[in-house]
Amino acid sequence: MITIKWTKVLFWRNRFAEHPVFTFGIDLPEPFEWQAFSINDQVREIINDAFPVGHQYAVAKTVHEFVARVALGIQKTYDVVPEIAGTHHDSDLTEATIHFACRDVHFGMVAANAAVFLTNQLAAIEGSSADDVEKSIDQIRKGCHSPGMDQTTRALAKAASRRGIPWFRISSTYRDIQLGQGHKQGRLRESMTSAQSFLAGVYSNSKDLTCRTIQKVGLPSGKFATVRGVEMAVKTAETMGFPVVLKPVHGHKGEDVAIDLRSSDEARDAASKIAKKNWPVLVQSFFPGADHRLLVVGGRFIAAARRVPASVVGDGVLSISTLIDKANTDPRRGFGFSRVMTLITIDDEVRRILRRQGLHLESVPGGGQAVTLRGTANISTGGSAIDVTDTIHPDNIRLAERTARALGLQVAGVDLICPDITRSWKEVGGGICEVNCCPGLRPHWVANPSMDVVAPILETIYPVGEQGRIPTAMITGTRGETSTAQILAGILAKVGHVVGCATTSGVEIGNEQIWQGNGAGVQGAATVMIDPLVTAAVLEIGREGLLERGMYLERCDVAALLNVEGEEIGDNGPTSLESVASLKRKVVDAAQEAVVLNADDKLCRDIMADLPPTKVIAFSSDPRNPSVERVLAAGGTSVFMRTSEAGNEIALARGSSVERIVGIAEISSSGETNGNQRVANTMAAASLAYGLGIPLSTIASCLR
Repeated sequence: MITIKWTKVLFWRNRFAEHPVFTFGIDLPEPFEWQAFSINDQVREIINDAFPVGHQYAVAKTVHEFVARVALGIQKTYDVVPEIAGTHHDSDLTEATIHFACRDVHFGMVAANAAVFLTNQLAAIEGSSADDVEKSIDQIRKGCHSPGMDQTTRALAKAASRRGIPWFRISSTYRDIQLGQGHKQGRLRESMTSAQSFLAGVYSNSKDLTCRTIQKVGLPSGKFATVRGVEMAVKTAETMGFPVVLKPVHGHKGEDVAIDLRSSDEARDAASKIAKKNWPVLVQSFFPGADHRLLVVGGRFIAAARRVPASVVGDGVLSISTLIDKANTDPRRGFGFSRVMTLITIDDEVRRILRRQGLHLESVPGGGQAVTLRGTANISTGGSAIDVTDTIHPDNIRLAERTARALGLQVAGVDLICPDITRSWKEVGGGICEVNCCPGLRPHWVANPSMDVVAPILETIYPVGEQGRIPTAMITGTRGETSTAQILAGILAKVGHVVGCATTSGVEIGNEQIWQGNGAGVQGAATVMIDPLVTAAVLEIGREGLLERGMYLERCDVAALLNVEGEEIGDNGPTSLESVASLKRKVVDAAQEAVVLNADDKLCRDIMADLPPTKVIAFSSDPRNPSVERVLAAGGTSVFMRTSEAGNEIALARGSSVERIVGIAEISSSGETNGNQRVANTMAAASLAYGLGIPLSTIASCLR
C-alpha cells in the first residue's frame, strides 16, 4: 500500500513553478507490482470523466506519475489551477516526490489523500471493474464536497485573478475567501460579500421575515403563516386552502420544500419531514406558474432565468429509472456543487411527483412524453434553466429591484412564480416565493453560459480599476535586509501609513509587535496581509523561506536585492553564488514598478543587465560606478553616496538631474561600528520609498 510520508505547501515563485503547488513524498513498499499501464481503457475513461486533465491518464506509465495526474485532476475539479504536475523518484522506485498545482492550499491535502486512496484501491482489486472504480470515485467526491470550493466561489476567484485582485481561502472549514490586502480587503461566502449588512442576511435567511417585509411594501407574497408541529401545519394548510407550499423557515437550496400540496395527507407527509429536524414550518399559498430566478446586484437587475424542474423525456423503450440514469451522464451534471448542474437523485419527493402523474420508476413513458420528477425547480435538485433576461417585463424587473432594496440586500436572488414573465405580474398574477441573500449563479450559467453574472458581484467590493492591493515592498539579500526593512517602514509610517513589517526579528503592525521570531517568510507575510489595519507592507524574504515555502505574494510594487554572498551556500539549498542569485531573483521578478539593486555587487549587476533600465534603481557607494552610469544613460535611476562641500551625503540621480537626499552625519553616529552597512541600507530604503512614489523631499525629511 502506498503511504504519504510528508507534505508541504509551496506558495508563489517556488522551486517547482511560478504558481503555488502542493508537494508530498510517498513510499512504494515492496512488493508493489501494480503499474499505471495495467489500467484498462474503460477505467481510464471513467477517471478522466470524473477528474479531467489535459494530460490524459493514459500518459502515466508509473505509479507515481498516475498519483500526480489524479491529484491534479481532483484539484482542477475543486480549485482554480493551471495544469502543472510533476514527479521525481529514487533509483529503485521505492520513494517518490510528487507536486501539483494548488491555488487553494487548504484543499491540497484532500487531493493528495484522495489520489493515493484511488491508486491503492485500483492496486488492491485485480482487474478493477467499472463498478469498483465508480464506487471509489463516489467516495472521493463525498470527501471532497465539503472542503472543496463551490462553483460560485471558484467563478468569483477566477474573476478576481483576471482583474489582478489577490485572494486566498481563509480556512479549511469554510469556503470563504479573502479578497485584497490589509485595509482594502473584502470577503466572500459564495455570492454573499462583506458589503452585505448582517440584518439583511438575517431577514432573507428567514422566509417568515422575508414575507412580512416584502408584504409591507406592497409586493406579492401571498398568504403565509409560520407554525410548529405537524398537526398545526396541516390545520393551517386546511384553513388557508389547498394547494399550499410547505418549507422550513430557515431552509436553503430547495431542501425539504414541498409545493402544490393538494390534501391534508400530502401536507402531513411534508410537515413530518421538516418536523424531524425540529425546524419551524412556513405554510404558504401556492402560486401557479413557472419558477423564475431574478438576480439583482447593487440594486440593479442583472439577469433572469426560468428554472425548469428535473425531468426526463420518454422514448417508448426505456423506464423512467433508466432515463434518469441516462440524464445523469450529461457531462454538465456532477455530485453536489462540483459542476454546473447536479445529478438527479431518486427519493420520496420524486416518487410523490410520479404518483401524481400516474407513474412509477419502472413506467415506460411514450416517445416524446415529458415526465416531471420534482415540484421544485432548483438546480441543486437536478433542475435546468432557460434564459429570459431579454424578455422579462419591466414591471417584473422593478419588482425584483424593490424586493432587494426592501431587504437591504447587495446581492439578491429573487424567486418569482408567475405564468408569463413577459407580462406584468400586476396583470397575470404571481408572487415572490423566496429571496436569497447568497444566490447560486448556476441557473444563469445553465441558461446562458456566455452571460457574465460574476463581474457585477465583484464590483460591489472593488469597482472597475480597483485591485484591493496596498503598497508593498519585498526585500532580500544576504546582509542588511532587516535594517533596510525597518528604515523603509519608518519612512512609510511618517507619511501616515499603518505599516505591517515582517522581518527575521518578527512582525510589527503599526507600533505594536505582534509576534517575535523569524517572520521573513510566508507566515509573517500572511499575518501582515490579513490585518485590516495595515495600509502598507514591508516584507523581508529570507533564503530558508524561499526554499521551504516560496513567496506568499505573487507580486509586489517594489523589491530589493541588497547583496549575494557565500554564507548562503548550504547543503539543503543553493550550492554556488550563482544559484543563490537565481533563488533571490524570484523576489526581484515579483516587482511591478521598480527593482532596487546593489550596483557594487557583481551578481546584482548581472541581474541588472537583464532588466529594463527604466525599471531599475541602482544604489552604490561610488557615483562613478560604470553600472550606475549605464543605468542613468538608459533612463534609469540611481541612489549613491558622494562628497560635497557640506560633507558626505546620499543623493539621487535620474538622467542628468541630481538631488541631495540626506547627509551621512544625519543618519549615523561617529561611534557606529558598521557605518558603511548602515549607509548602504539607507540608500536601499530610500530607493524603495522613491519607487513607491514618495516624494524625495519627504524621504529626506523622514530620514533626518
